[in-house]
Parts: sequence; C-alpha cells; structure tokens
Amino acid sequence: MFGIRGLTKLFRSFDKNGNKKIDPEEFSWGLKNFDIFLSDEESKAVIEAFDTNRDGTVSIDEFITAIRGDLNSYRLSFVKKAYNKLDVN
Repeated sequence: MFGIRGLTKLFRSFDKNGNKKIDPEEFSWGLKNFDIFLSDEESKAVIEAFDTNRDGTVSIDEFITAIRGDLNSYRLSFVKKAYNKLDVN
C-alpha cells in the first residue's frame, strides 16, 4: 500500500468532493483518520509546499511529482524515445 498506487489511493480518499484536488481542509480531515492533527495554518503550509501551480489545492500530479521527484536523465530519455516513436507529426 505504500508505493505510488497506495499513495494515489490515499490521495483519492482525502478528496472528499471528488474534484481530483485536495484543499487544506480535506488534507486536515484526511490526516485526522490517522490520528494526525494539524492546525489550519500547518495544513495550509503543507498544501502550499506541494501546490506548484499556486491554485490553493494539490492535484494528484503535483502530489506524485513532489513525492517521486523529477524524472532522472535515463527515465526522461526513455519517455522522449517513446514519444518520438508514437508522435507521427
């Protein structure tokens, strides 16, 4: 459960309104299920750390990118090769 799939499931369980984003309130309530209690300010600070597009929420892409990090050069070259092979234009 603690791999990327498990984290994705956890993210979705926090997303109570189903908009595929987590706001500070959803984050705080999600953590309470694990007996982790953050103040409103602490929840907001965590969301801001993950929120790369600065919309006040964290999308699944922002979350996974922050957890996993950027692609290393090998993975990036592999993705580019696959894209070039699939992209006829």
